[in-house]
Amino acid sequence: MFADTAQVDPVDLNLARRTTIGDALTRTADRVPHSIAVVDRDRRISYAQLEHDAEAIARGIIALDDGPAQGEPCAMLMRNSSEVLAVYFGIVKAGRVALPVNDGLTAEDIAWILTDAQATTLFADEALLPLVREVAAAGATLTTIVVHTEEAGTAEPAAAEAPGGEVPQGAARHELRQLVGTEVGPELCLAPSAAMMRHSASTPRAPRPTPRVPSRRTRRWSPVRCRTHCR
Repeated sequence: MFADTAQVDPVDLNLARRTTIGDALTRTADRVPHSIAVVDRDRRISYAQLEHDAEAIARGIIALDDGPAQGEPCAMLMRNSSEVLAVYFGIVKAGRVALPVNDGLTAEDIAWILTDAQATTLFADEALLPLVREVAAAGATLTTIVVHTEEAGTAEPAAAEAPGGEVPQGAARHELRQLVGTEVGPELCLAPSAAMMRHSASTPRAPRPTPRVPSRRTRRWSPVRCRTHCR
């Protein structure tokens, strides 16, 4: 027997049924909105603010004309900061796959990773734009580059003002949420690769009752019979 959900808002119903990374942030922000989520030098960012920024970025991604479709990757070439978390959660809230890239790699390796993942949308720090140009010159195809500037205070200020944007529906539990690039030494002569991570790898599933397994007597083999069976 199932509950009648005909009168339930589709967005609320979708959120209630999902267990993804973006949903975890939303539920935490609803439960403890004023608790500190991120400490970035002298900045203190609450769960409510992080949720607001991530939602704004998600709406901005969905509104992009040449942006990635749901299930496609968004690359991140950003140094450690609170904005990295807002961008990461925004990407997964929009149902896209986050692809963090190490800015310590060479332009050729970054271009290979982006090309292999078919990532054409890139979030980048303003300070890393020279590296982005080198990556593009090395063969990466980038149709959309979202630049985070220090003055903006957020990765995509225009996203927060996007009027009437589509409410992000997010991804299903079994879908990809992140590609993690792995590096190998040049002496191995191997190309970089990526590990795929799903939402289910980091979000808990509702506990299920543990089935009772009837006990069995352990079958013992005599040395003679064991030798017979092992021949």
